[in-house]
Amino acid sequence: MPTPSWRKLRSPVIVGLTFALVLLLGGCSDDDPSPQTTDPAPTTTKPSTTLSQQQEDEQALRQLAEEWFEAVRRIFVDGEDPAIAERYVTGDYLTEFRRHVQDDAANGHVTERDPQGRSRTTVEDVSVTGDRAEIVECVVDADVLKDGDTGEVINDEIAARRFITRAVQTDSGWRLSQRTTESRTEDSEICPA
Repeated sequence: MPTPSWRKLRSPVIVGLTFALVLLLGGCSDDDPSPQTTDPAPTTTKPSTTLSQQQEDEQALRQLAEEWFEAVRRIFVDGEDPAIAERYVTGDYLTEFRRHVQDDAANGHVTERDPQGRSRTTVEDVSVTGDRAEIVECVVDADVLKDGDTGEVINDEIAARRFITRAVQTDSGWRLSQRTTESRTEDSEICPA
C-alpha cells in the first residue's frame, strides 16, 4: 500500500486550519452586536444603588449640619444676611440664634476666620425617627472674636464642643430645631469623649 505523500496531505490540512482560523477570528469581530461570554450562568441581579428613605434622611441631615456650620461662619465672618438662617434652623433655635447675632452686633463684636483653618464640624452620628432626628457633631471653633471699634482680641482660643442637635421635618425639608452642648474642651481640637 502506497503511503500518502506530504504534498497531498498538506493541501487539506492548510485548508482546514485556514477555515478554523477564519471561524475563530470571525467570532471575535466587533461587528457582532451580541455580547460574548464564557460564563455559562451570568448574574442577573444588579447591586442596589438606591438608598432607603432612612439613608436619604441621614445623608440630608449630615449635609444640613455641615451647611449650617458654614452658613454661621458666613454670617459672623463674612457679614452675610442673618436671614439665611431660616434655610437651616427653626423654632427656638432660630430665635436664640437671632438673639446671638443681635447681641454681637450691639456689642460691636466682629469675627475673623482662624488663619490656620482649624474651625470645622464633624458629624459623628445621625438617628432618625419619623419626622424627628438627632445629630451628634463635634464643632471646633478657632475663629477670632474682636472688638469692632478697637480691634482688640476678645477671644482667640480654640475650643471643641460636642453638640446634640435636634431636627424636625418641615414642609420645606429638614430644619435644625434645638442644640445643646454635651461637652466642651478648651485649647483642643478634639471633642471630649
